[in-house]
Amino acid sequence: MRSVRAFLPLIACLILGASGCGIDLIESIFPDNSKPDLRLVLPEGSSTGPGPFCRAGPTALVTVENRGDADAGTSITTFVFVPGGSVDVQTPEIRKDESVQLSAVAVPAACFAPDCRFAILADASFRVDESDENNNRAEGQCPASTAPPQ
Repeated sequence: MRSVRAFLPLIACLILGASGCGIDLIESIFPDNSKPDLRLVLPEGSSTGPGPFCRAGPTALVTVENRGDADAGTSITTFVFVPGGSVDVQTPEIRKDESVQLSAVAVPAACFAPDCRFAILADASFRVDESDENNNRAEGQCPASTAPPQ
């Protein structure tokens, strides 16, 4: 519950008719939290994989979930392999409180030195206006034992 102090600027505006009493003030007191919130999570059965977000092959795999209060439109999830470049994966619309497992991404052989470490970024192009833009990153690793033969 909000304290009375949070409402004082609004009360002053109503009584005094002061300037700066527009929608910005009202939204600062009553924020609209009905936004999506995309997060990256380990896919089903991830405990059986050789490393976080890694599968035999080697491939990288992730599930994107929406923990927000609104549906999320389509976006792009990017896998960044250093070295090895990046791979963009189209991410479909995700309804609130639902998730989608994305297609597996082949891990580039150049990434292994000896292990392959990579980052995954949900909504990498900021298409979705989210309630929290700071939780869209995860790190993965494929151990050298999963590297393709040279």
